[in-house]
Amino acid sequence: MKTPWFTFAGICSLVFGIVIFCVVFGGYSSLLRSQNRVQAVKEHLVAQCREQLGVVSDFSELAAPESAGSRSGELRDAAASTALVLNRIQQADAVFDPELIAAFEASQINLNQSVDGFVKEIHRDGIRRPESYDALEKRLEELELAVFIMGKRYNKEARYFNTRTKVFPGFLIAPLFGLDDIHYPEIAVHLLAPSREKASSSAS
Repeated sequence: MKTPWFTFAGICSLVFGIVIFCVVFGGYSSLLRSQNRVQAVKEHLVAQCREQLGVVSDFSELAAPESAGSRSGELRDAAASTALVLNRIQQADAVFDPELIAAFEASQINLNQSVDGFVKEIHRDGIRRPESYDALEKRLEELELAVFIMGKRYNKEARYFNTRTKVFPGFLIAPLFGLDDIHYPEIAVHLLAPSREKASSSAS
């Protein structure tokens, strides 16, 4: 006949086992969901950049050879370089490589500067703008802001995952599933801020 103490110890062991299972399973599920969110935001970021390149292509074709021809060539070159970086990102593993992050930042800065230079060239006195110009310029501004915002969202999700793997119970659970070696580097989004955002930051 089992003693009450033995029965109590058995129940406590069962409860403890259930609690441990829930903590481990819940922690792993949380880390996995966080990792999926990082990947989803990364894909959205690349999609926004792809759409931006499509508009840039249409935008560069607006320039007449005798007006903003040189700027148009610079813009096309910047777009081609950005497309190569985006291809590398899509072909890479789920985790952004720091070198790839730097290449992405540089390509976006170069693209934004090329767009700004092209716009200034088009706005010079004496250059006639096609009817579709204003709509494309506005769309480019929207996409530039969208890439900036998506970059901030990526950083938020990356920071959350990186933090969860280093605090309790994540730092105990992550090694069990090989997640402790994963670290998502963040994007220096302030470098990607639209011109108006940068101007506001400087003023403040």
